[in-house]
Amino acid sequence: MLTWQTGFPCAVDFARGYPEYRPHGGGAAALVATGEVDAALVVGAAASVPEGIARGLGRVPTVVIGPRASAAPFPAAVAIDTGVAGIHEGGLAFRMDDVPLPLRPVLAGPRAAAATIHALREALEP
Repeated sequence: MLTWQTGFPCAVDFARGYPEYRPHGGGAAALVATGEVDAALVVGAAASVPEGIARGLGRVPTVVIGPRASAAPFPAAVAIDTGVAGIHEGGLAFRMDDVPLPLRPVLAGPRAAAATIHALREALEP
């Protein structure tokens, strides 16, 4: 969602109060390598995290939510497997020109992301 809304391809940084993307400025890799990251939330395909960042994420508490989250290339404190939109669950995908495309599930799979978030919210409410 952050990449779609900001137009940046990955690692959107809001530390200065506005979205920023500096692919050659070190970014997330430098922050993880120097130990400036206290915790991390990885949403999406954890297998696509670069190897250097994955090594650093192994040293901090990390929550992974997405398809095959339990098979992340780094140890996760919490891993929540979800289905893949358009394959295991329905939803909407947006083209680059903001045209919505409806998605229908084709295969049965893990619990849908929305159902997972709903179950977590119910478990955390008093």
